[in-house]
Amino acid sequence: MDNNANQFSFRDYPTLPVIFGLASIGAGVYFYLRNPATWTMPAVTLGVGLLMFLLASVLDVHADRITRTLSISRRGLVQRYQREIPFDEIAAIQIGSSYSADDDGSTSTTYRVEIVLKDGSIVPLRKSYSSGRSSKEKRAQRLREFIGVGGADMSHDGIFQAASQMAQSQLQAEQESITGNQDEIHETNGIRWQIETLAFGSSPISRWYSSDYELPDNFLYLTQKMEGQKNPPNNKLMQAMHKKLFEQSLKVYGFDEFDAPNRKNADLFFLDDRLDAHFLAYTSDERLAQQILNPWTAMPLAAWAQKYPFTKNSVGQLAVLFGPSGLYLAVMGYINTEYLEELANLGAELVRAQSG
Repeated sequence: MDNNANQFSFRDYPTLPVIFGLASIGAGVYFYLRNPATWTMPAVTLGVGLLMFLLASVLDVHADRITRTLSISRRGLVQRYQREIPFDEIAAIQIGSSYSADDDGSTSTTYRVEIVLKDGSIVPLRKSYSSGRSSKEKRAQRLREFIGVGGADMSHDGIFQAASQMAQSQLQAEQESITGNQDEIHETNGIRWQIETLAFGSSPISRWYSSDYELPDNFLYLTQKMEGQKNPPNNKLMQAMHKKLFEQSLKVYGFDEFDAPNRKNADLFFLDDRLDAHFLAYTSDERLAQQILNPWTAMPLAAWAQKYPFTKNSVGQLAVLFGPSGLYLAVMGYINTEYLEELANLGAELVRAQSG
């Protein structure tokens, strides 16, 4: 890759087509030598290998800010392609995708970088699609920044991510119209906190959080039980199932491996009588979990669950995460100012409970 203030270029070698092509040629020769009388399979294998090898090409892409042109060159044994595109004709650079399904129902997706021109036509850097979306997106982004155009990831994952971000912005704006700007830092009983809104599909997730408390390298996660819900039976199968449910719950509320680390060591944590009727727990360190769930933590949590029980007709389940990023209190749906005030009081009590 060549890169300076006025020029940007990269070269892409057809490594996989050449490897597979040579392997197919070798296999065809091997099958023929083993059984010359049966020539159909060796001929087909050899033909496929030769075709892949002959059609493979080296891709060179060069962008020049002085001449304001983008040059695309593909050179192979039997094909040559050269095109220069003025920057002024380029509308965007995007990631295109192609989907395929196997007989067993499994699907796969391959990708390519595409230059979208202002007349609506598309010029792909390579005609074929291949795996490796991340590397293609990085190259596309470098070209966008150098040429000064926009673009999009038009793959399924990229479209889903863009739609999710758009939904989150809309949901955040709706919540801000109720409880105010989410960039603002608030304070309750000496504890600083903020609120944020995430999107789970078309539903909002409201998260109160404070970084005044942190649990380095570990986490404790509690989810409110539905009224009458029993603990999982003490057998490996059911506990493994509940661990998967906890992992899914973390994703629903927008928590990742940075918020809840050390998950390989995580396990169910059985609560004492103060909290057992109201919450289930999942933690990476049982000793730390026991310290966190002291009486000054348990009492306000139990009181909250009694005031706001989680029933079949409500979506008000409270999820609590103690982790490296801070303390989080998360609920599904929008929250009003009165509910937020109570949530802030609960969060402040939980943070203060950890300081003794």
